Parts: sequence; structure tokens; C-alpha cells
Amino acid sequence: GALSAGWVNDWVARTGRPGGKLLLLVALSCLALPSTLLVLAPNFSVGLAMVALSIAVMPMLGTTMISSITELVPGHMRGVATSMLGLTNTMLGATMGPMLIALSTEHLYSDPAMIGASMTTVGLPVIVLAVVLYAFASRGMGRRLKTSEEFRSVVQTPAAG
Repeated sequence: GALSAGWVNDWVARTGRPGGKLLLLVALSCLALPSTLLVLAPNFSVGLAMVALSIAVMPMLGTTMISSITELVPGHMRGVATSMLGLTNTMLGATMGPMLIALSTEHLYSDPAMIGASMTTVGLPVIVLAVVLYAFASRGMGRRLKTSEEFRSVVQTPAAG
């Protein structure tokens, strides 16, 4: 996933479409949706395919988010913006995700065997929210930068000395 993300991100950047990488994030988030429904897999083969898709898509999401930041943020702010992305992802994903799943398992389902349902209960709305937010961001970017020339000038602006 991470290796192919570089190629896909470069291809999207070459299209010159304002908000293109944000649209890619929408598509990747949609591809990640089945991974939240793993508990509903009817058999091992379908479950394995869902896990394989997740293993491919999740690194692409992370790589594309970082790539998007390098296009959206002025050069002199890219390090801080990338660090803030990493901090936010860690704070929300690595801390809140497991905690919300545990709370859901304990208080909503009251059964440790329902951890799969808890993962769906937490993961599905988060991925849907990501799709919606990336779509809004892409739409806003498209409106803000109406032409590919303006987009390229923003993306290729060198860092201030």
C-alpha cells in the first residue's frame, strides 16, 4: 500500500486537479469501509479479503495525507503541519480508538466476545466521517483554486527564505 501510494499520489498530482489528492483520500476512505465490517464477513475467505484490502489501503491513506499536507501548506510550515498530523493521528487514533472500542464492548454490549461489533460501532462512523470531511475539503479546495495554473502556483511556491 505505501509503495503504490507514492505512484498514485504522483499520478494525481500530475493531473493538476485542485483538490485531487483530497478526492483520492475520499476514494481510499471508501475502500477502507469494508474493513470496519469484518465482523459481518460470512466466511474466512471474505474476511481474509477484507483484511488484505485494509492492509493495502490504510498505508495509502497515511501516505496520501502527508502528501496532501505538503501541497496544501506553505513550504516554511510543512514540517510543523506534518508533525501536527502525526500528533493528532496518534492522539486520536492510538489512544481514543482502543479506548472507545473497550468502552463500547464493556458498556454498550456488556460482553467481551462482542469486541468485533464494538470495532464496527467505533470504526464505521469514523471512516464515514473521514469520507465526508475529505469530500468537503476537496470541494472547498476546488472552489478556492479554480484553475490548475493557480493550483500549480500554490503547490510549487518555494519556501520563504
